[in-house]
Amino acid sequence: MEKVDLAFLLLAILPILLAITLSEAACGYMARYCGDRTAETMGRLSLNPAKYIDIIGTIIVPIFTLIVLQGFFMVGWAKPVPIDPRNFKDPRKGERLVAIAGPLANLLMCVCWTIVVIISNWVPEYFQEPMALMGELGVLFNAVFCFFSLLPIPPQPGARFVNSFLSPRASMQYLKLEPYGSWILIFMIISGLMSPILRPFINLIISMMSFLINLF
Repeated sequence: MEKVDLAFLLLAILPILLAITLSEAACGYMARYCGDRTAETMGRLSLNPAKYIDIIGTIIVPIFTLIVLQGFFMVGWAKPVPIDPRNFKDPRKGERLVAIAGPLANLLMCVCWTIVVIISNWVPEYFQEPMALMGELGVLFNAVFCFFSLLPIPPQPGARFVNSFLSPRASMQYLKLEPYGSWILIFMIISGLMSPILRPFINLIISMMSFLINLF
């Protein structure tokens, strides 16, 4: 990863915003598909990223952690979409689909940013390098958010996905971890444990996207 400087940060802003906000929007649309129209009735269901921006969680924290961790990893969050699982036509299936919607949206955005990198070969030369770098950052950030979200540690979406398969008794025991989940994640990030866990999956996505880029 290149050294984090002002130019890097400026190119990183759009990929960061889209990675965080559109994955949240995907959860809202999936919830509506599963029968919960809470976000829609509250006017919170939209593909407009501005609807989900939280100044601290969507901008300040991601950029701060991006600088501190030298570009490999970041944390961030968007304004959560209001969801009421009681409205799901099938509660367990609804919980499962909503949990996986965000990470799948991030994977889709990896593909979209890969296309941006490919298109950069045909734009005027002055724009080629910054456009390609922005696309590469989009792939990286979305891969990070995808697999970070999939960690089976409450309150991560990955934990909700796992929980949807558990029996009521097992679920009750599993969710006892939730009050400590955020602290566990923070410890893993600060201690450096997070990097070796996520890096193989992130490198796999980057390798697949690089393969597509090299075809053109």
